[in-house]
Amino acid sequence: MKYLVIFFALYFMITPRLANAQTISLNLRADFEKAYKKARAFTNTHQDSAMVWAEKCLDLAKTNAQKYKAYYLRGFNAKKLCMYGTARHDYTQAREYSPDSVSYFRINNNLANTYLAIGNHNLANKLNQQSITFNQKAKEWINLSYAYEVKSNILRKSRNKYAITILQKVIKLRKQYAPKQIGYAYERMANVLATFERYDSAIVYQRLALKHHPIKSPENQVSLHTQLARYLIMGDQPHEAHRYLEQVRNLKKPSMIQVFWENTYGLYWISQGNLTKAQQVFAQCDLLLHNLFHGSSDLVSQRTISGYIKDMYQEILTIKQPSSEVYQIYETRLESAKAYYDQASDKIRLKDSLYQQKLAYQASKGAPRFPWEWFAAALLGLGLGIGWYWKRKAQAMKADLANAQSTPPQLQKAQALLAEDAFIRFIEENIRESLPAEIESMVRYYYQGVSMKKIAQQMNTSFDKVRYRFRNLAQKLKSKSLKAFLEAYQARQNRDEVG
Repeated sequence: MKYLVIFFALYFMITPRLANAQTISLNLRADFEKAYKKARAFTNTHQDSAMVWAEKCLDLAKTNAQKYKAYYLRGFNAKKLCMYGTARHDYTQAREYSPDSVSYFRINNNLANTYLAIGNHNLANKLNQQSITFNQKAKEWINLSYAYEVKSNILRKSRNKYAITILQKVIKLRKQYAPKQIGYAYERMANVLATFERYDSAIVYQRLALKHHPIKSPENQVSLHTQLARYLIMGDQPHEAHRYLEQVRNLKKPSMIQVFWENTYGLYWISQGNLTKAQQVFAQCDLLLHNLFHGSSDLVSQRTISGYIKDMYQEILTIKQPSSEVYQIYETRLESAKAYYDQASDKIRLKDSLYQQKLAYQASKGAPRFPWEWFAAALLGLGLGIGWYWKRKAQAMKADLANAQSTPPQLQKAQALLAEDAFIRFIEENIRESLPAEIESMVRYYYQGVSMKKIAQQMNTSFDKVRYRFRNLAQKLKSKSLKAFLEAYQARQNRDEVG
């Protein structure tokens, strides 16, 4: 009887505690799933918010499976934000918590892609080959096709034509095991073939991508048609390119797709020898990209847009050399775009570095302390030392950030050029017509403060001709003189800045 009483006493003492522990465990699991769902929701719309929720997931994660999901998700978003150091750290951590070999080598492939993005081709190739070998042995054919895709990308960036052979393997696997994804493989093949200037073959695969692509949205149709038109122009088939561009003229286009379409149309006009029309189209692209760049608040968008501007100007200068004045303008714009791209990249690297240091600091705060009491004084001193160190470090990082945000010398030239562009656009809006290239160049020189006499010397013409052009332009602008119009414009700009 005595033992029975003890048994029931223990039972009634322990059972509520076990039930309470189980309830806490269930609540933590529910909280984790809720945070994970939020992080997933932000992944496609706002990666910075996704990173915040992924951190909360890590705080709530108790099991290896939860830690795997949280690290993977944060690494995925960090890569999308071009924070490659953080992505590398999180993918490595996720790999350690992988529930099985398939998950491990899936992460391994993502890690290879991250090393490729930072230019470490050797390590990217080593990790990717590990994923290929595993997926071949395990007969994980769809995952093998993704591993081959990364392999082809590594080879393409190394300018190795074996990338084409690897993509043929991707297409074969997708046809057999993931037919709904075959359109993506055709599109990648077209892109790789174009990289090696095999435009006839690129055209064939881009037509297949257009036919089999799973996404049929208007913007994707515009993108696919425009890319096909681009390959046709490069492959000396401009008339057919024109047909594909016209087919999507009236479809809804997001801003970047609109720029892509307009720019391709400009290349079409160059292929037809109509440089005046091409210049008008490129001017429209300049305006769209300028508004996009300065309207974007996040660094990744700024980097992406400036990268596209850089590629666009390089293409304009490569395909056919326009007049010397226009060529000089686009050369300057190319240098400006490169400067903006480098500045955005530097800021992203700094952001990535600060984030990694924050993670390291949080990890150091969570590290176990010595249990012996006689170490308390030493630990207190160490804590104060760490606090002082990180305070100094934070001040230094703030200074670095301020330096990164300052305008480098090459961007001053870019900003001056953008101011010229704005003045030219303002004139054209007032006279409701485009300025001829010769007059535009004269006006640019005048905006820079160059006298009419020196403008005539620079452009190898007479002073009277410059003065005549400016008088005619002033009449169209209904102004006493071009000088008076310029002064009124600058006064208005200064008022806007102050206001």
